[in-house]
Amino acid sequence: MTYSLYVNAGVVLAVSQALSPAIKKDVLDTVAFATLAADEDFPGELNDEQWFDTHSDMLTACGWSLFAQEMDQVPTVEGQSLSARAAIGQVAELRLPGHQTAVISAALEALASVSRRGELPERLGQHSLVSDAQTSWLRAMVGIVEDNGILSIVSVSFNTREQAGKGRVLPVSGRHATRRAYAARFNQDQFEAFRQDTIEWLAQEPQPACIEIGVFSGPM
Repeated sequence: MTYSLYVNAGVVLAVSQALSPAIKKDVLDTVAFATLAADEDFPGELNDEQWFDTHSDMLTACGWSLFAQEMDQVPTVEGQSLSARAAIGQVAELRLPGHQTAVISAALEALASVSRRGELPERLGQHSLVSDAQTSWLRAMVGIVEDNGILSIVSVSFNTREQAGKGRVLPVSGRHATRRAYAARFNQDQFEAFRQDTIEWLAQEPQPACIEIGVFSGPM
């Protein structure tokens, strides 16, 4: 199976190349719209739970049927720094099957590569945990879309106290990192009525919402 790898409105996304070009575009547009709309309504560290509620609601409105939602919290450890890529990679390993974890790992490696080369616009790194933290709140999301139209997304979010070297942060002790996972199936016909409005909304963004960062090929 071959996947195109993207940073799509800050979400690291692997999309099966077996999808038709039209469905692939709809997938990228709907995920970008849901993410940017949630950012607009709940920016920064405010109302993290409401941010995810809005993100899920927007996906549903765009034709995604959500199922298998999970959420848990784990305590952060005093003085223990977190690797940006490891923080989200561990959630992927916990919540996704092995073949999907391999694809996600390749996507995170591609993300690190384009970041080192300075090829990732700042806005697209907002949710990606790709470099030194410049904010007191970090959220990362990675996902994979298979050829059957099913999207699986995992995320992690937490408060940080300070930077701890490139790509590492110190989380606030006594707080929790929130881990989420969900799966959804895309219905292109349901999105039909909202497609043009979504395209026009995204066209108003000052920067492109999506860039391709690589390709991954592996066994099915």
